[in-house]
Amino acid sequence: MKLNKLALVLGLGLSVVAGSALAADQGHGTVKFVGSIIDAPCSIT
Repeated sequence: MKLNKLALVLGLGLSVVAGSALAADQGHGTVKFVGSIIDAPCSIT
C-alpha cells in the first residue's frame, strides 16, 4: 500500500513537471503562406 502511494505521488509530480516543461515554449513559431491574390468579383459561377 505504501509503495502504491509513493508511485502515485511520483507519477503526479512527474506529470506536473513534464506539463510545465512542454508549456514553457508557447507563442513562438513561423507561419508560411504560399499562393497568389486574385482580384475577382465576389460570385461563384
